[in-house]
This record gives sequence, C-alpha cells and structure tokens, in this order.
Amino acid sequence: MTSDQYVAAYQRKYATRDDPSSQVADATAAGLALERAIEEAGSVDPDRVRDELASLDVMTFFGRLKFDATGQNVYKPMLVEQIQSGRPRTVWPLELAGSPAQYPVPTWAVRTGTPDPAPQPVKLPATGMPVG
Repeated sequence: MTSDQYVAAYQRKYATRDDPSSQVADATAAGLALERAIEEAGSVDPDRVRDELASLDVMTFFGRLKFDATGQNVYKPMLVEQIQSGRPRTVWPLELAGSPAQYPVPTWAVRTGTPDPAPQPVKLPATGMPVG
C-alpha cells in the first residue's frame, strides 16, 4: 500500500476529506508491523512475536521499518519538539534539529508570549476547603 492509497482508504473509512495525522499513520504502521510479526510467528506467543518483530525489516506506506536492539525504529527516529517563540521547533535528534533545545525550559508565558494565568487556589475535593 502506498501513502496515497493509505490516505484514500482512511478518508473512505472515516468519511472525511481530512488527511490522517502523523500519529494516526504511525499507529497504523505499528499495527501492520505487529500483524506481520504475528503472521510470521504463526502464533500470538509473546516470545515468538517479539523475535519476529526484532528481525522485521519491511517497507510500509509510512516508510521503512526495522528495529534496533533497544526496540527503536532505525529508519524513523522520534522527534522531540519544544515550543519556542510560540511555534513548535524540532530540537532532537541533533541532525534533524531546526533549533537548539532551550534548558531550562522557559515558562509558558515566555514560550507563547502570553501572561501566565493567575494561580488558582487549591481546594480539597471532598470538602472544598482550601489547602495551605
């Protein structure tokens, strides 16, 4: 299945013109990998499925999928983003980073350019009595 075929199937299934989010596509690809591993294992035995996942090297509509010894997909590293100047910025992995990570992380007010909301008093759920 190609990416275009996946999008078309998603839109038909959910009666929408919206494209699936990257999280939806990622989860679908993970489900397909699990399905493939179960088929190859000929079983749902956890050890056999794990071994099949460990040796899996397959092209999906979402890209190539192969796991390293720690279980990470070697062909699709997870991105870490920070909101900087009100916009999401990729900060990890370094070779894909568009901005350096800011540490310590600035407050929401600094990140979004809006004032921090006034702190709300904390009350005990059962009695409504203020804490502190």
